[in-house]
Amino acid sequence: SGLPSESRRFPNAPVRARLLPPLPQRERIAPCPTASPARLRSPPAAGQGIRCNAIAPGTVQSPSLDGRIAAFADPVQARKDFIARQPLGRLGEAREIAALAVSLAGDESAYTTGSVMVADGGLTL
Repeated sequence: SGLPSESRRFPNAPVRARLLPPLPQRERIAPCPTASPARLRSPPAAGQGIRCNAIAPGTVQSPSLDGRIAAFADPVQARKDFIARQPLGRLGEAREIAALAVSLAGDESAYTTGSVMVADGGLTL
């Protein structure tokens, strides 16, 4: 079938999610690197009852972001600038992205496949 047999259980969620291997090189080269893997894998996987979706997060507070901000000459102003670009007026939180992932893996999203869920605080509006 070409799909992996391994699966992992999300903590605190009564569902299973399959971890798919990386796409072959020819399928990685695409105009939208986030959307394409979900859309490319979705049709063949759907026939096996597997849903493939992607999450496109915006700027999320994280140790990685802290490192990027610390590299600026004025980190305090850099953080203010990052926040000012966000239509909601704040950075995203990792728990918000995690909640979306759990929702996508759950029964309430059983009819959702091949989709890209944007969680960017309104930046792409």
